[in-house]
Amino acid sequence: MRLVTFTAVGDERLGALVAGDRWIVDFAIALGDSEPGFASMQALIEAGPPALDRARATVADARRTGRGMIDAAAIRLLAPLP
Repeated sequence: MRLVTFTAVGDERLGALVAGDRWIVDFAIALGDSEPGFASMQALIEAGPPALDRARATVADARRTGRGMIDAAAIRLLAPLP
């Protein structure tokens, strides 16, 4: 799992590259927009180890269910932190 900031349809999002970097788990889709610790890379860092554990669990769930998975060819990677 490699955490990334990316843009899809003009919005900056937080996600994780998976499956040989062919797919991205979009945390906004996988978790919903109600998780403040996943609003940005900075928010995730500030949320600390529990948020990172949640990210790992979310990635595992997305790989199992497909929820929140986006083809990496459809996005543009950005700098992780502005």
